[in-house]
Amino acid sequence: MLMMRGLEARALSLYKQGKVPGSFYDGYGQEAVSAGAAFAMAAEDRLCILHRDLAAHIVRGVEPARILAQYMGRASGITGGRDGNVHFGDRNRGCVGMVSMLPDMMCVANGLALAFKLRGQKAAALTFCGDGASSRGDFHEALNWAGVQRLGVIFVLENNQYAYSTPTSAQFAVDPVKRAETYGVRGVSVDGNDAEAMFAAVHEARTRAANGEGPTLVEAQTMRMHGHAAHDDMRYVPKELVEHWAARDPIKLQSKRLKELGVDLDALQRDVDAEIDAASQEALASPMPDPDTALDGVFCEGEATELADGLAPWSGWAHA
Repeated sequence: MLMMRGLEARALSLYKQGKVPGSFYDGYGQEAVSAGAAFAMAAEDRLCILHRDLAAHIVRGVEPARILAQYMGRASGITGGRDGNVHFGDRNRGCVGMVSMLPDMMCVANGLALAFKLRGQKAAALTFCGDGASSRGDFHEALNWAGVQRLGVIFVLENNQYAYSTPTSAQFAVDPVKRAETYGVRGVSVDGNDAEAMFAAVHEARTRAANGEGPTLVEAQTMRMHGHAAHDDMRYVPKELVEHWAARDPIKLQSKRLKELGVDLDALQRDVDAEIDAASQEALASPMPDPDTALDGVFCEGEATELADGLAPWSGWAHA
């Protein structure tokens, strides 16, 4: 969670310096959602990770220097400068790159879970979406298909109170958890600012998924503490709502627990800061991609290959 917040803060600084092209989207205040969820998944599982869920990439072992290089479009970035700054996934870590047409990644996660089912593998797929995405048709199609097929998939719905500038009260009349249940998908609602509550809910959902007991929608109640993107000052959000959620900052909540356990949080923060400084220097030293290689790796060329077990290998936890 500290690494996610620190990396995104550094990226915003680089964005203001003109070194991050396009706009920039972060997950400030939502770090517990992706951190807790990702730690609950197994190595053989696959995660479709979105733009406010950086902690999931970090948990799966994606290196901070490659993340910052990705933001700046550098050659050493995860996509080698070939995709948008927050559009990336490292398949060697079991991470699937996102697309902007949310919640289309729910359909992708369904496909992964269906592959696991057809192969008889005890693995699960997980993806995230926002409350605004739940108003789109593909959200409902994905829930319906997952329910009909009893897929081992977990949908984490980040109810962060606003779909851009539209509050949830103007988005839907029926809570997303109840919507899920009408499609035969188990629905639970948890405190998305509590990393351990997120872990517990997703761990239970993952166990059900791997055991063939069907899909789960986990609604994470949280708040998007920055605007929709770097260009948005979120002036449409009531001050008292911001103050309420600021008092429930997920890092402050977890820090209180860890202090009671005797963890040296100052030392942990120094380690994270040092790693981010080193990663930033490495990313800034990386060259821009060679334009002559723009089409390399974009299209499938040559004979297709498939691993014997049908899954890319992955092992090891970062920042465990």
